[in-house]
Amino acid sequence: MTENHDKNQDVTLAVLKNDVDYIKKEVTSISTTLGIMERSYVKRSEVSGHLKDADEIHGDLLASIKAIELDVAIFKTQVKTWGAAAVLAMGIVQFLIAAFIK
Repeated sequence: MTENHDKNQDVTLAVLKNDVDYIKKEVTSISTTLGIMERSYVKRSEVSGHLKDADEIHGDLLASIKAIELDVAIFKTQVKTWGAAAVLAMGIVQFLIAAFIK
């Protein structure tokens, strides 16, 4: 009977050892995952700092866009002015050519 009891005890200990090894492996895996999460964690102060930087960049970009829009408006006005002057000059040249060719 004692031999049978010792065998059952050995089997129970082997099962417990497997369970403990499995738990150790899982805890190690969890701690590795927690380490990755801890390194990837962003604090609220960092986020608000990034938001402030983004707002400043956004303001700078808006100012640049306004300046470009103003430059485009000026260029359009110049094109219209010089285009009208060129059409008028071509009309005068055609009139002069027509007047002297007769």
